[in-house]
Amino acid sequence: MKKILKFGVYIIITCITCFVLLLIYAILTPIPLTNEQIIIYDKDNEVIYQSKQSLIVNIEEVDPFIIDSLIQVEDKNFNRHLGFDPLRIGKALLVNLTQSDIIQGGSTITQQYAKNIFLTNEQTITRKVKEFIYSIQLEMHYTKDEILEGYLNSMYYGHGIYGFSNASLFYFDTPINDLSVDQIALLIGIPNGPSIYSPYIDIDNAYAKRNQILSIMYASNLINEVEYDEAINKEIVVNSEQYDEHANTNYYIDAVLAQAKSMNYSGEVLKIHTYFDSFAQDSLNDAIYEQNTDELLQSSGVIMTPYTGDIVALQGGNDYTLSPYNRAIFSERQIASTIKPLIYYLALVEGFTPSTTFKSSDTTFTLDNNTTYHPENFNKVYPNKQISMIQAIAASDNIYAVKSLLYLGVESLNNALLDFGIDSENNPSLALGCVNTNIVKLAEIYNTFAGEGIHNEPSFISKIENEEDILYERELNNTQLLNRDETLIINQLLTAPFDNNCNDTSFITMYANIPEFKVGAKSGTSDWDTWCVGFNPNYTIGIWNGYDDNTAMDPDNFEVSKAIWKMTFESLMEGKEEVWYTPSNQIKEQMVDPITGEPANSGSTYWYLK
Repeated sequence: MKKILKFGVYIIITCITCFVLLLIYAILTPIPLTNEQIIIYDKDNEVIYQSKQSLIVNIEEVDPFIIDSLIQVEDKNFNRHLGFDPLRIGKALLVNLTQSDIIQGGSTITQQYAKNIFLTNEQTITRKVKEFIYSIQLEMHYTKDEILEGYLNSMYYGHGIYGFSNASLFYFDTPINDLSVDQIALLIGIPNGPSIYSPYIDIDNAYAKRNQILSIMYASNLINEVEYDEAINKEIVVNSEQYDEHANTNYYIDAVLAQAKSMNYSGEVLKIHTYFDSFAQDSLNDAIYEQNTDELLQSSGVIMTPYTGDIVALQGGNDYTLSPYNRAIFSERQIASTIKPLIYYLALVEGFTPSTTFKSSDTTFTLDNNTTYHPENFNKVYPNKQISMIQAIAASDNIYAVKSLLYLGVESLNNALLDFGIDSENNPSLALGCVNTNIVKLAEIYNTFAGEGIHNEPSFISKIENEEDILYERELNNTQLLNRDETLIINQLLTAPFDNNCNDTSFITMYANIPEFKVGAKSGTSDWDTWCVGFNPNYTIGIWNGYDDNTAMDPDNFEVSKAIWKMTFESLMEGKEEVWYTPSNQIKEQMVDPITGEPANSGSTYWYLK
């Protein structure tokens, strides 16, 4: 018993010591609240984002009823604690343990403000410790009004909206001090979970949360019974003109901010100029919204311009408010058959031609280490005959791809991927895309094809300025990463997935998604992912679909990425003349039977080195 008591005393002394040290650290270390304003411009110099909008409110100008309501709901002891509330934390812990779920949170307004401006929403002990330290620092160096004002202006309301005042216009088209009691209650509740309580997303949850907060306001004597009854019976009427349910500009903005942060530029005002094209973004958003009808199936996509690597549009998921996780730049997935054009480019460099044939049949390969490898074609369908490279691309034949890679040596593909910053393993399964990357990196490879072998690192940002100077201005490197002639031949070969002359044992892979203009493309499908990447001299478009939890793809969704890709491309090309590449002086056009690769007067035209 004495040992237990001694141990308990030791724990208490340790905790008190740690707390005192934290207090000393907080007192001695001011935490700067940056006044930096970031303004992001699109390609036409129109503002698409401001970190400090004109609707930042001064707390002295806010109706005291809003302030009192916010404190009563979120943090009753706000004016008495030093950044954290032990009683609130203990009560929340007890309720959550009793319910076996996270029902209540123990964070104070100061902690929430610290998280809003310095941290993320990740649920980790490290984040909570940082939040605790930051909150004490805030309390030590700023007044309660300054903290409360900062919190009011940093609350996140979903749909890319920050701040109580901005939210009052977004949801109700009403200035902050003209809000009704029921509207105030709704706006206090939404930041607890914008993807749950936004009336644009779930009106039933919005009513439930609003009414819960009205009950707290009534119990706290902020409103009387008549006001409570009137407010709780009011219909939620939002400003529908403010909301586009499939507009997701915020994924692009987040990617811009991430790139800018990595550059470490600073100033009271940072002006970031980008390549953002609102029409291209709308085209991508609309296609995803229309073609992906499975709410759980996520979509990401990117649109680049060949020769430059300018990223003009980006989609990181189905809905930013439901999930701000940017899959386009962070989600690494197996790229499947979209890797094959890079293999065939390497083969062309080593002397293959579009008519080079391999027999495609059920094959077990014996490798150098005496192990075996048994790849299969989709649905185990084999031509059981010699087929050309053209046909291998058109039908996405796996046996041809593996034979080509083994002939070249797996290390040749490894090295080619490293040129694009993609690490891979020395394994024959690499021929079937058993390597992980994101849609932006994959589109970078195809954008190099589209640029006739010219590579520029993809970028969102063209220029960064502060109040006085140009801090950064992008310069194109125009590196000839791939041989121009072999790249042009590959580009023509990538029209094969649309070539009906290639229909044989298997149909062409883009059979159901052929646009009305010439374009090169390749799709890829694994058990968990589908991809489609394609281009012409104007645009490169890449699309990915899959489930966040790696659930196996339903075959009904195998065509979704292709349909999104086609619809996006057709929107971008509407009203424009068809464009394609011109063969160099070292290339000849040849009409061949695309299945066998033999010359044929009634075949299809592909390009060959003279």
